[in-house]
Amino acid sequence: MKPRTRHGILVAVLAIVLLSSSGCLGSARQDSSALHYTLPTRIIVEAGDRVPGSEIQYLGESDRGAHVLIGGQEAIKRVGDSLDWRGEPVEGASVALATRIASHSADAIQLVGTAEVEVADAEPRAAPLVRTSPITYNGLVAYSVAAGDAIPGSTVIYRGATDEGAEFGGVEGYPFRRAGDSLVWEGALRDDLYILLELRLVQYDEENVRVAGTVQLWFGP
Repeated sequence: MKPRTRHGILVAVLAIVLLSSSGCLGSARQDSSALHYTLPTRIIVEAGDRVPGSEIQYLGESDRGAHVLIGGQEAIKRVGDSLDWRGEPVEGASVALATRIASHSADAIQLVGTAEVEVADAEPRAAPLVRTSPITYNGLVAYSVAAGDAIPGSTVIYRGATDEGAEFGGVEGYPFRRAGDSLVWEGALRDDLYILLELRLVQYDEENVRVAGTVQLWFGP
């Protein structure tokens, strides 16, 4: 049977933009307990504050550039210079920041780059989001999920194609979606690590479903 899709502009644009932007589809047949995200990030740190969750502190601006403290050591950075950090904001979840200085002033410094997030032994469970943490990252995701498997980072299981549309388990209420429909899930991956998935169904058939959208992560209580 041919994949069931709508041929409207919405689905076409969604598929092209999201799937190409994400580089490649995430695989739901990877180890479901180990999750990896590569997320673009923009961080603004006010003078005297630290990059959330890190040992990098912005001390302010000098006549030579941005004055920062990295692991207790002072450094002068200019626009375009790198500012990287790797750590574990919560147990079992590591973040590797690879950023560069986009701008700085006496009041704040702006960093842009990527956050590589690795979550070991993830145990997704539905739970209310805790959005109070200053450590948060978000970006695009896209997955191809086989029937019987869960969308990575969630408890939503693709049941297969029916006359009513693609059927999902682990969702509240009506379990069917058609191409272009939204699929939202929120919960926790580990203690003090919360996730919000806001997806659209791109394509489905009896064997697989393709979804794409955004993920947002919060670290800490």
